[in-house]
Amino acid sequence: MIEVAASSLAYDRGRKATFYARHGVREYWVIDAQERGAWVHRVPMEDVYRDVAELSRDATLRPEAAVLAAVTVPIAELG
Repeated sequence: MIEVAASSLAYDRGRKATFYARHGVREYWVIDAQERGAWVHRVPMEDVYRDVAELSRDATLRPEAAVLAAVTVPIAELG
């Protein structure tokens, strides 16, 4: 699941992350549209993610799913 947050960053990182973890979404990305950073949430456990990594604008997003292994998203190149 990917959310691009322009004005809803706190909501996307808070309530939405809780909702997605509770429903077993294995990987959840939140992209900060203003600062061009990102948070990658993995390993849902009840209503939290055990692994949350903050990435800078110079980082590249890579899905954990094997079927998407060839997909990379340079954060700096996002819209």
